[in-house]
Amino acid sequence: MLAGLPAAARTLVWVRILNQLGAYALSFLAVLAGSDLASAALVIFGVTALASRWAGAFLLDRCSPRGVLAAGLAATGVALIAWRWRWRMARRRC
Repeated sequence: MLAGLPAAARTLVWVRILNQLGAYALSFLAVLAGSDLASAALVIFGVTALASRWAGAFLLDRCSPRGVLAAGLAATGVALIAWRWRWRMARRRC
């Protein structure tokens, strides 16, 4: 299925799959972190997703689509790593 695509397109597909797996992991947040923290995280995720879509539409009018998509996927990955790191630091303090 992916064999007929150029290398850049295959890379983009795999990065998008990885991005979606990160979003899928949010559904298990309530089990791991508790309901209060999970609800706050999901609210923050929803608000930032809405803001990022508006910002993405604005940037697409002014920049290349590939650059905007790459920046958005990278920012999502960095945010997930930062959240996980902060959660670990908070658990160590307890």
